[in-house]
Amino acid sequence: QNSLDYIGKRVAIGQTKDYRIRRALQVLDRYLLPHIGNAEEDRIKKAYYLGQMAQKVMELALGFREPDDKDHYANKRLKLAGELFTSLFRVAFLNLVKDIKYQLERTAVRGRAPNIKTAVRADVITERIRHALATGNWVGGKAGVSQLLNRTNLTPLSRM
Repeated sequence: QNSLDYIGKRVAIGQTKDYRIRRALQVLDRYLLPHIGNAEEDRIKKAYYLGQMAQKVMELALGFREPDDKDHYANKRLKLAGELFTSLFRVAFLNLVKDIKYQLERTAVRGRAPNIKTAVRADVITERIRHALATGNWVGGKAGVSQLLNRTNLTPLSRM
């Protein structure tokens, strides 16, 4: 209970103790090791996984284990197309929301009635995605993610 209240004081500042504990449990379920699961039943699996991590750290500290090679491909994390497009769309959508807000504020300052057709510019998301595909520069500073396929040379096709 004390540990949950400790976490709750950081996520639900100024709330009652019961609410802080409920909120801490929600945070643990949703954000701590989400790849294991988000349900209440997954807490045991998460505790076991944290125990395995602690065991590996202790073995390393005591010299029973060698440190993992971060450059080895078994320890690399791949970002596939779906995840990259998700983050790209999220950024593009947030840009669209900011642009709509700006357009509506601009029409309000001018004293005009807001018009949704003029406030929503359809090309904001499209241009962001098109730019990322054309240049290979994606969100998060990732470069070289995509490149144009030259159809006059068959060498790139042979690598697929």
